[in-house]
Amino acid sequence: MKRLFTIVLAALMTCLASAQMTDQAIVSYIKQSVENGKSQNQIAKELLAKGVSTEQLQKILKMYQSGGLNPMTASGSATIHNDKNEPRSEVSTASSTRLRDIGTKTEPQDSLPFMNEKRDLGESEPFPKTESEPFPKTNTEINMGRVDNALLWKGKKIPVYGHDIFGSGRLTFEPNVNMPTPSDYVLGPGDEVIIDVWGVNEITLHEAVSPDGKIYIEQIGPVDVAGLTVKQASGKLKSVLSQKYSLSGPDAESQMSVTLGNIRTINVNVIGEVKTPGTYRLSSLSSVMNALYSAGGVTPIGSLRAVQIARGGKIMAVVDLYDFIFEGSSAASVPLRDGDAIIVPTYSAMVEMGEGFKRPMLYEAIPGESVEAIVRYAGGFTSNASDSEVSVSRLDGNEGKMFTVKKSDFNTFKLCDGDVLTGYINETDVYENRIEIKGSVLRPGVYALGGEIATLRQLVEHAGGLLEDAFTARAQLVREKADRSLEVSAIALNEVLNGKEADVLLRKNDILIISNVNEINPKGDISISGYVANPGDYEYAEGMSIEDIIMLAGGLKDGASSIRVDIARRLYNDKSTAASDTISSIFTCDIEDGMMVSGTPEFTLQPYDVVSVRKSPTYVEQKRVLVSGEMTFPGEYTLIKNNERLSELYNRAGGATSNGYINGATVRRKLSEDERILRMNLLAAGKNRIDTTDIQKLIKMESYLIGINLEKALSEPGGEYDILLRDGDELIVPEITNTVSVQGDVFYPNSISYVEGKSIKYYVRQAGGFTTDAKRSQVFVVYMNGQVSSGMNSEVIPGCEIYVPSRPEHKKMSMGEWMSIGTTAASLTTMIATIANLIKK
Repeated sequence: MKRLFTIVLAALMTCLASAQMTDQAIVSYIKQSVENGKSQNQIAKELLAKGVSTEQLQKILKMYQSGGLNPMTASGSATIHNDKNEPRSEVSTASSTRLRDIGTKTEPQDSLPFMNEKRDLGESEPFPKTESEPFPKTNTEINMGRVDNALLWKGKKIPVYGHDIFGSGRLTFEPNVNMPTPSDYVLGPGDEVIIDVWGVNEITLHEAVSPDGKIYIEQIGPVDVAGLTVKQASGKLKSVLSQKYSLSGPDAESQMSVTLGNIRTINVNVIGEVKTPGTYRLSSLSSVMNALYSAGGVTPIGSLRAVQIARGGKIMAVVDLYDFIFEGSSAASVPLRDGDAIIVPTYSAMVEMGEGFKRPMLYEAIPGESVEAIVRYAGGFTSNASDSEVSVSRLDGNEGKMFTVKKSDFNTFKLCDGDVLTGYINETDVYENRIEIKGSVLRPGVYALGGEIATLRQLVEHAGGLLEDAFTARAQLVREKADRSLEVSAIALNEVLNGKEADVLLRKNDILIISNVNEINPKGDISISGYVANPGDYEYAEGMSIEDIIMLAGGLKDGASSIRVDIARRLYNDKSTAASDTISSIFTCDIEDGMMVSGTPEFTLQPYDVVSVRKSPTYVEQKRVLVSGEMTFPGEYTLIKNNERLSELYNRAGGATSNGYINGATVRRKLSEDERILRMNLLAAGKNRIDTTDIQKLIKMESYLIGINLEKALSEPGGEYDILLRDGDELIVPEITNTVSVQGDVFYPNSISYVEGKSIKYYVRQAGGFTTDAKRSQVFVVYMNGQVSSGMNSEVIPGCEIYVPSRPEHKKMSMGEWMSIGTTAASLTTMIATIANLIKK
C-alpha cells in the first residue's frame, strides 16, 4: 500500500509540471488504453502523470451522461440534438432549413461531438477557448511564426492588412435573404419554390424541390427545375401551368410569378491557409466571404488576392478580395454551389509599408503590381511625408539593394516579395511664410509673413502691442542663414518703434523675442516662516515692509514672540575681489499687534529676504494625560509642569481604590513622530535580514505599553522608576486578580489560581504539562505591568501570563494528506471505468 501511495504521489507531482490534456485527447487516450488491455488503475496513474485533473474527468462524464451528446468512436458520426432533445439529421430538408445553419461546421470525421458544439456565425475555432490557449496552434503555425493576424516578418510581428476583417464579432457577411429573388439563382434540391397565380384564377403553391430535382404540381405531375435559374424555371412553369390556367396568349386572364421561399443549404469545403479548414454548411446564397468568415478567416501567410473556387475538380474562378475591400467589387459575391471548394493558397508576395504611410503594415501584392497600387492600399502618404518619391529596400539573394522611386515611376516600378517601402519624412518644420513673436506682447504666437505683416513694427502691432513690463532697450531677432544654421541680431526695439531707426524687413522663419524687465533684472520672492498663519514665499513688491509681509501671511499665530523677528538678507557686492566668511546679514526687530515698534526706522524688505517669526519661550500648549482603571478619581488631567512624574500624577488622582492592583499598573504611550521615523529607518536598514512584516506592524501602531514598577515609583519619588510623563500618556491601574495564565505548547492552556511561592513548573503541570513540541528553554513570563522575564526561574505573581513557545515546525505529510491522495486516485479510477464503458457502447 505504501508503494502505491508513492507511485500516485509521483504522478501528482508530475501533474503540476505537465501541460493539461484536451477533453478530446483524454477520451481518445482512454479508448485506446482500454483496447490495449490496460487496467483502470494503470490508466488513472498515466492520466495523473499527464496533468489530468478530477474536475476535467467529471466534466467529460457529465457531458456523456446528460444525453445531449452520445458517445461515438473516432470514426463514427455525431447525432445533433435540438432544443427539445429530439435527434435530427445533419442534412435538413428545405422546409426546415433556415439561415440559422449558416456558419455551422459539419463535424470533422476525426473529432468527438463535444469538441465541436454549435457555434454562432463567425466563430472559427474548432476547440473550446481556454485562458491559456485561445486557439490551439499546430507545429506548422508555430514554425511559420503565426500569431493571430500578425506575421513574424524579419524578426518582428506585423499585422497583415485585410486579415482582421474576419476577426470582428460585429461583422458576419450574412447574405441578404430579404432581397428580391435573383433571376440567375440556380435551383436545386431543398429549395422551396413559391408559385403565385392571380386574376381569374388565384392560387399559391409552395413546392419543395425533391432530391431528384423535381417539384410536384397537383393534377399536372412532376416538373424538372433543378439546374434552372429562377428566370428559366419561371418560363417553364408558366408553360406547364398554362395547360390548367389561362396564363399565355393575347386572351390570358391570369398572371403568374415564381419566387423563392425557404432556401436550401449547401456543403462547401474550405481548405488551405484558413484558420479552421473543413466542411461548412452554408446558405445557398452564400459567397466566398461567407465561407471564409465561417472558417475564421485566412492565416497570416494565406492569400487574399488569389482565392480559388473549385467546382467539379476544376478552378472556375479566382477572387481578389482586395477588389472587394477597397472597391466594393462584386467579384467576391460569386454564388457558391453544393460541393464547391474554396482554396486559399499562400501569398505570392508580401510588401511592408513603413514610415510615411497612413496605414503602415504588411500588404499582399500580386505579380507585377506597382508602387502606385500598394501606396493606394496603404491610404497614401502622411502629412509629414514627401509624396514625390519613396525608398524601396529589397533583399536580392545574400545582398540587399536600395531603390529611390520617383513619383513619375510609381506606376511602372514592379514590386517583389519582401520589399520594404518607406516614405521620406520631413523631420523639421519648413514653412514658406512662417514667423513668430515671443515674450512681452499681448498676443505672442505664430503669424503669417506677407500682406499686412512684412516688418518688425507691423508684427508687434498685430501681436497687440507691448506689455507694460516689456524691456524695449533691446530685443533679439533669431534668423535662419542659408545653410539653415541660426544667427541672433540685437534690435533697439524702442528706436524702431519710435521711428528713430529704420524698420526691419522680416524673412520666413524669423523669431522675435521681447524680454520683460523682471527677466533682465530679476526680483526674487520674499520668504516668511515661523508663527504666522500662512508661511511661504510671496512676490516681492517695491517698498514692502515687515508689516506688509506679515499681513500677506495671514497675521501672527498664537504664541508668536513680539520681541523677536529676524530678517536674513543675502549678501551681494558686484565689485568685491575676495571671498568673505560672512554669508548673510541678520536684522532683528520688535513687533506689537503685527506692527514694528523697534528696529531700524522705515526698514524695507529686499528681494530674497527671509523673515522668521519666533515662538514665545513662555508659550506652551496644554499637555494632557489620562488616568483609568481602579483609581479614586479617574479621568483626564493636564500636566502642571514639563517634568511631572508618575508618582505625582498618581497622588493627584487620589491613589488606587481598594480593588486596585498597583503591581499590575502600566502606562500606554502614543507613538511620537520621532519614534515612527526611527522604526522606518529600522525597516530600511534590516529589510534583508529581519522579518519586515513585523516592523511594518510596529510602524502602523498608534501606541505602545511601557513596563513600569508603580510600587517602587511611589516609594522612591523622583527615582529611576518614577518616569517622566508625556503628552497623551495613560496610566492604567487594573483590578486585583488572583490567577495565572498558562499559554502556548502545553496540553491544556488555561488560567490557574495563584498559589504564593509556587514556581513555573507547578503552573505548567496544572495546565497538563509540556507537549512534545514545547521549547522549555525559552519559557517567558509577561507581567500585567508590561514587563517581561525569561527562564524557568522567573518570578510568578498574580495576573501574569506564562508562555511556552514551540519548536520550529518540520513539514511532514499527514495521514489526511496520504488519504486524500488515495481518495483522488480511487475517484479517477471510478470515472475512467464509467467513461470506458460508455465508449464501448
